[in-house]
Amino acid sequence: MATVQPPHPVKLFVAILTGQPALVQTISSILQTQYGPLDFSSPGVPFTVTDYYEAEMGTGLQRFFLSFSRLVSPDRIVEVKHFTTQVEDQFRHEGKRLINLDPGYLDYHKVVLASWKFGGQKIYLSNGVYADITLYYYKGQFLSFEWSFPDFKLGLYDHFLIKMRDLYKRERLVVERFSEF
Repeated sequence: MATVQPPHPVKLFVAILTGQPALVQTISSILQTQYGPLDFSSPGVPFTVTDYYEAEMGTGLQRFFLSFSRLVSPDRIVEVKHFTTQVEDQFRHEGKRLINLDPGYLDYHKVVLASWKFGGQKIYLSNGVYADITLYYYKGQFLSFEWSFPDFKLGLYDHFLIKMRDLYKRERLVVERFSEF
């Protein structure tokens, strides 16, 4: 019988979309209470590639990224998706979201976003959550797929993702060194 090996830990992050940047600090505090301290927080990037969210969230949207210093098992993304949806619901105004939280993770090879929606490329995990492999890392850069979201496809966040990947590499080294003892 084969020995089951636990998965390698991954870097958890949350992409925040909002037209109210002042909420990012509040959201950050809530998420840190749940997932531990941040090791990265990005400035806002104007979200102009689609007007998909404008009817619900208004104009002037920006995307922010937060990543957490504690590495997690990739299967935690299901629980994180449920929690971030609860947080979104806490910040509704007249039934509309003020924030959109997209949890995800990265490892050496890929960026994965959690999704409630089925898609041909998405892998069902559990409890209604799918894994959407959004980008892959090859020869020093993130590359997109045909199905990748337009903002990710354009590479608008690649410098943030590279920074998070560098942090991940360092954190993995620490984890591996301590596991030797």
